[in-house]
Amino acid sequence: MSCLAAALEYARRGFRVFPLHAVRDGVCTCQDWRDKNVKGPCPTPGKHPRFRNWQERATCDPVAIEEFWWNHKGSNVGIATGAASGVFVLDVDPKHGGDDSIDALVSKHGQLPDTLQAMTGSGGKHFYFAHPGKPVKNGVALLPGLDIRGYGGLVVAPPSIHISGREYAWDGLAEFAEMPILSATPWLLELMNGKPANGKKLRFELPAEIAEGERNQALHKYACSLRGKGQEESEIVAAVMAVNLSRCKPPLDDAEVRKLVESACRHEKGNGRSAGAGDERLSTNELADMITVDSHFAVDPGGKLYVFQGGVYKPIGESYIKRRVKAILGALDVPQQWSSRKGEEVVKYIAVDAPQLWD
Repeated sequence: MSCLAAALEYARRGFRVFPLHAVRDGVCTCQDWRDKNVKGPCPTPGKHPRFRNWQERATCDPVAIEEFWWNHKGSNVGIATGAASGVFVLDVDPKHGGDDSIDALVSKHGQLPDTLQAMTGSGGKHFYFAHPGKPVKNGVALLPGLDIRGYGGLVVAPPSIHISGREYAWDGLAEFAEMPILSATPWLLELMNGKPANGKKLRFELPAEIAEGERNQALHKYACSLRGKGQEESEIVAAVMAVNLSRCKPPLDDAEVRKLVESACRHEKGNGRSAGAGDERLSTNELADMITVDSHFAVDPGGKLYVFQGGVYKPIGESYIKRRVKAILGALDVPQQWSSRKGEEVVKYIAVDAPQLWD
């Protein structure tokens, strides 16, 4: 089946479709018209729209679809996700740890519905779910390698060709028109809305790329957020390792990642600390331990606090610690415990044991 024939079939089912650039001779067709000042190959070959206003032009109209492919012969086919098409998609990317992430979720919460599924050209999977009738944000990262395609998003659909040369394909013996599109399980909807199964609000969003000077803080914060959701230490190690390899530029050593996770796991998992639980508040030394496990400090003769970053000691130790304290409390879902006084206490606690900075 050609991409045009597939696009017409998808439109009959209510999916709004549009043409994507294709891959020819191992190169994205956008290279034919890209600005010559843009260096390097296309970062998303065969995956991006032929025109900029694709959200408005994506359609179910067969006449418009045929015109699209007449003007852009050989295009891959894209489906606009969200309420307009009546679906959202769970995108599982094995290169970024998606298989491990989905296995962990299924083991903990139960199987996903046997809904419409597609195999991607990279060996991943797209799970199509019926739109729940309320906004579904696009690009929400649930865990490493797991993303949601919702409002304003798109997915590449079969039989488009991946840069690897492999074809996207529907997963199953039935014809596309016979495959059901089912509602998502409650636990998946809760995760998408920022709530784990225990109803606790999630606040941490992992950046797509983590620079060298931000690796320790970002990974520690991520590990704390997973611990706050009730995950076991072994699960957290696997998730943080995957993020370290896929998003940190360059990655940290495995040993350092394990130290970060150990620090994050020192508090009781999923304990639901609250402002009123006075004896459950994180102590100054607990916070200091979480910070000093992966950061090194020193003081100069005048008492100014330095933090070691990028191979040198920088005179920003005090502000660095305060930011870390605030980030840790947020990741553990107890931001109400933050105060400038708490930050100052942790600064002083760390400074007392910090070695003297040499000339």
